[in-house]
Amino acid sequence: MFLVSCAGDITPSDVRSGLKKVIGGTDEQIFIGDTLDNHYHPNVIMKRGEAYFEKEEYAEALVEYNHFMDLHRNHVLAPYAAFRIGEI
Repeated sequence: MFLVSCAGDITPSDVRSGLKKVIGGTDEQIFIGDTLDNHYHPNVIMKRGEAYFEKEEYAEALVEYNHFMDLHRNHVLAPYAAFRIGEI
């Protein structure tokens, strides 16, 4: 847990350095690389769909595969996404 008090002179850089200590390591990459562009990248959408499918969360997987098909119908993985939709 990371707490910041109101008293004292805390700068944004102090908060960032404290946050890096809390989330340091490989988990930090999740926050750094999590941009809006990644939510629409075909590989990211497909990996989310696959993760849901493997966890047997088929409704969520179906949403991701349909999202993939809506945005990337001509992508090389589009036939696979269509196959997965058919499996669900």
